[in-house]
This record gives sequence, structure tokens and C-alpha cells, in this order.
Amino acid sequence: MNNILRKITQFFGITSQESEIVSDISRVHTNNSAYFRKWLTLGVLIGGITGISIAFFTTLENFFVHIFLEIGAGYSPPLPDGEGGAIITPITRLWFIPIATTIGGLLSGIITTYFTDKSEAQGADNVIRAFHYNKGKIKMRDTLLRPFAATILIGSGGSAGPESPVAQIAAGFGSAIATWLHLDDRDRRIALAAGVGAGIGAIFKTPFGGALLGAELLYQHDFESEAIFPSFVASVVAYTIYGEIYGFTPIFGVGKGYSFVSPVSLVAFAILGLVAGGIGLLYPKTFFFTHKMFTKLHIPPVIKPAIGGLLVGCIGIIFPQIIGVGYGWVQLGINNNFSELGYGWLKQIVHFNYAIFFILIMLSLIFLKIIATSLSIGSGGSGGVFAPGLVIGGYVGAFVWGALHAILPQSVGAPGAYMVVGMGALFGAIANAPIAVILMVVEMTHEYTLLAPTMLAASLAMFVARGNSIFKEQLPTRLDSPAHKSEYIIPLLQNIPISAVMDKAPVKVSLKTPYVAILDLLKNKQMKMIYVVEKDELKGIITMSNITKIRKNNFSHLVAEDFMTTNVITTTPQNALYNAWAIMTQNGFRSLPVISEQNDKKKLLGIITLQNIGASLKLPILEEEPQQIATNTGQNIAVNAEILASEGGGAQPAAADSL
Repeated sequence: MNNILRKITQFFGITSQESEIVSDISRVHTNNSAYFRKWLTLGVLIGGITGISIAFFTTLENFFVHIFLEIGAGYSPPLPDGEGGAIITPITRLWFIPIATTIGGLLSGIITTYFTDKSEAQGADNVIRAFHYNKGKIKMRDTLLRPFAATILIGSGGSAGPESPVAQIAAGFGSAIATWLHLDDRDRRIALAAGVGAGIGAIFKTPFGGALLGAELLYQHDFESEAIFPSFVASVVAYTIYGEIYGFTPIFGVGKGYSFVSPVSLVAFAILGLVAGGIGLLYPKTFFFTHKMFTKLHIPPVIKPAIGGLLVGCIGIIFPQIIGVGYGWVQLGINNNFSELGYGWLKQIVHFNYAIFFILIMLSLIFLKIIATSLSIGSGGSGGVFAPGLVIGGYVGAFVWGALHAILPQSVGAPGAYMVVGMGALFGAIANAPIAVILMVVEMTHEYTLLAPTMLAASLAMFVARGNSIFKEQLPTRLDSPAHKSEYIIPLLQNIPISAVMDKAPVKVSLKTPYVAILDLLKNKQMKMIYVVEKDELKGIITMSNITKIRKNNFSHLVAEDFMTTNVITTTPQNALYNAWAIMTQNGFRSLPVISEQNDKKKLLGIITLQNIGASLKLPILEEEPQQIATNTGQNIAVNAEILASEGGGAQPAAADSL
């Protein structure tokens, strides 16, 4: 079986960690046919498994909606046009809503507390953390059980979205496929990101935006460029399979034909962007504050999601717009059917005084949806914050439209357009993924003419909400990720002089220092290397290798100049760190003397060590695995692990022992 697997992977260009040879720093082989064969094959495999898995996830979620809400509460939540249409039905057993959300929270809590790794971050944050810190590895148990817990929570009416559990499923299978094929850590990370793109592209029916989200979600200000091609392939395949089962109609239908024709309207959308940014500050802060409060509660963790569910259910009795995912309510706004957003007695208030009460109801829904989401997930329940964020953004759009319409009723345009722009502006800002989210919203609504207003609103929302991400595990850029730090070593080392980081106080002795004193420094004081200096001039070095070559019965009269290594490899302070690092890596050294040559004399100025270099760049790998860095960075540097110490007085050059 292993031989068959090896032949298949070799044919398609999928190589194992042991055999893969990388020859450029970026390691993106865009001109290499093997690269495209490999990721075309892996993308199809990841996308196929993801598409089937996400379809099963949706079926399971619909099943729990049917059990808890349709049968239990006698309530069919409105759906978006792409899933059946926004039809409002009365809730025949309103009292059952809190019971449903409490049971759903309890069951979700049981699964996440007793059957998953409690040390792991949830959903998308777990995936992001695995990419940066865990070599792209995700436990299969969490891949299966956390999404299952999420289907129960969402199906029972909890305010959460499917995207985080979907990302967990897709990324988990991508990681598992890479591990099964014995790919290296880099490829496993790419497979994980491709899985995210495939999962999001399928569940939201947004193959383009979803693929980009898999590459953009990992960072606050960067892209995982190596994952874009694999994500495109995987997303298309997953979307096709999912669409074949659940239809290809965009989630919010085929669009209402909104058009952007007046530059004046940009002022209104700019105001929407600023307001969305303000709400973007509130949403993450409320979410993390709620999570912190539940963490401090001295009650069994399994009970906490049930408490959160109970509170959400109580709010849902009066405001059913906040339970579940909530896409159907957004659809009403996109359809310009704003009066239906006021449910039951709220609808009568809206008709009584449309302007003021509509604005108040929309404002209430914004804050209540934030609170409900924070209670459902922040209490320990399993689910995503993406879909609720889109719904909140839609409510923000409705609120801004209502406020502007009350002031300038003839100048604000179609209300549904504000719902669309609000969704992209709010979540694009707090997810630090504006490009992907804007494209996803456009794909979900089919309102391509609103692309420019959404870009403007999202840009202003990002400006207001900057630094407030809903995903705690995001890192600023690739340079900050442990997954990529080694790729940036060479350019950085080439631009930093040795003088900036060298140790200016090495351990020094004179030519006449007795053997016994030197042995005490090396053995009892645990010094690794001693520099022999006379009138500031470097004469040689002494390490334990020099000591071990001295006969035990012939040392009492010896001094440093008798057994030191005299032919020493050195460097100068004006050289770049790369020069020192390359010499040390080539020869297996851990340090180099830094000298200033004047009148044929080598004046010792200090030493440069791998620890110095690693500390200056905050790269612990430099301190622990100097040989591995050459491989990771794609540099063709031969590493000789043997220390070039002298034989009997220093015939060969030397610099350091292994520390």
C-alpha cells in the first residue's frame, strides 16, 4: 500500500518531506509544472472531501432546526431567497424558544467540554493558530466534534454562524490529507488554508471570495499568497459539489438590480462606513468581555453554554430576529420589505410611526444581535461569528438608511442597497479581510454594481475599527508568523551589520595564563570558549577540545600559548550578519571572533554568536537549529557538522565548539 501511495504522489508531483528540494526563498514555484500538478491534484482532493462534508453539515444543521424550532417551537425561521425565501410565519409555541436554546447550549457544552480539546481555540481561531504555531496540524477529533456541536447550537436557535465550524471541518481534512500523504509542514499549512477557502466558498456559495478568505484570514495586513492557487482549485470543486446538492442560486438570490449612478450617494455610504466602524469597535469588545465574564464564573463549564442559551432564548421571545443565523431577516431588508423586519407587535409600532420607531428597532436589533452572539459563543458554545457579523452589518445598513431617510427622504436611494453595503463594511473591517469579505458579499447578493460603495464604506470602517479584530489569533504579517520567519532571515541578515549585535565582552586571557586557570574557566565556570589576547591583539582561542588533547601527566607547566588554536576564522564589524551566519552554518560553528585589522594586527573587538543573531531577529530557531535554517530558506549552503579544531597547536582554522 505504501509503495502504491508513493508512486501516485510522485507521478502527480506530490513529494514527501524527505525528498522535496527547495531552491528559492519564496518557494512558490509558479514556473514549475510539478508545483501546479501537485496542487491541482491536492486541490481537487481537498475540495471534493470538503464539498461532501459541508453538504452533510448543512443537512445536519437543517435537521436540528426542524427538531428544535419547527417541531418544538412551531416556528419556521425566514430563509434567504437562495434557500427558499423570506417567509414570515407566527411562532405557535413562543414559550419553547428559551427551552430550545437552553437545551442546544447544554448539548453543545457537553460535547465541547468532555469530548474535545479544551486547550484549543475555537473555530476559525483554532485554524489560524494551527497554521501559525502548530505546523498546520488539527486534531481529527476536534475536526468532527466541534462542528457537530455547532449544528446543535445553531439548529436550536443559538446566535451563531456555520463558517467557523465549516472552516474547522475543511481545514482539518486539508491537514489530514497532507499528513496522510507525508507532505512537509509547509505543504500541510497550504493544504489547511486551501481547506478553509474551499469550506467558506462552498457554504456561502462564494467560490471566489471564499478562496481569497482562506489566504487573507490568517493575517491582519497580509495574504498567504502560496495558498491562493490551491484555494482556487479546492473552492471551485467544493462549491460545485455543494451547489449540485443545495443549488447554485446565491444565498440572497440573483439580485434586485440596485445601481450606483450618483457620486452624491457616496456621501451616504461614507456615513454608513463610519457608523459600521463604530459598531465594529463594539462587537469584538462585547464578545471578548462576555467570554471573559463566563470564564470567571465558578460553575461547571458544561453549564455555561446552557446559561447563554437561556438568555438568548429570553431575548428571542420578543425579538426573534436575533435567534439562529438570521439571513432571512436580512433578506427582507435587501428586498426593501423593511416593515416586515418588525415582527408581531413591533410591526404595528413601525406602521404607527415609521421613521422614529423603525430607527429605534434597527438600533435595538444591532445591539441585541451582538449580545446574543456573545452569549451563544462567548459562553463556550460552538459556532461562528462571521454570519452574525454579516447580519449585524445588514442591520447597521438599515439603521443608517432609516436615519438618513428621515432627514433627506428623496436623496438616500434604495434601502436594500444599504443592507448589502453594511454587511461588507462591518465584517470586512473586524475580520481584517476586506477584499475577501467584499467579494463574498457581492457574490452572495449578486449586487455587483454596489462594489464601489462597499469598498468605500469598508475602507472607512477599517479606519475607525483598526486594531479590533474578532479573530484573536491573527498575526500582523507573514514576517510575524513562525511559519514564515525563516524565509525572511536572508534579506534581514544582509542588511544588519555585525557591529549592531555583537558581544563586546568575551572571556579573554593572556598568552601566559596557566593551564589550571583556563581549565577552571572552561570546566567550573562553564565557559564555552576563551580568547587569548595580548595587547588587545587576538592570538588564538581555547575550547575544551584543546584541553582534551593534552596528556594528563604533562600539563602543570603549560600556559595558554602552548595549546591554543592559532589559525582562527574571523570576521569584521562592518560585515553583514549574513556573512557571519553563513560562515558559522558552513562550518558548524556557534560563534566567531570580530576583529579590526590594523597594521597586520588582529584587534579583538568582540564576538558574534548564533544567539546574538537569533535574539536580534527574535528567531529562536537560529539559536537551536542553525543547520535547519539553510534548508528552510532554500539556500544552497553545505553544512559541515564537524568543528575545525586544531591538531596539536593549531594547524587548521577554528572558531568555536558546539555550544
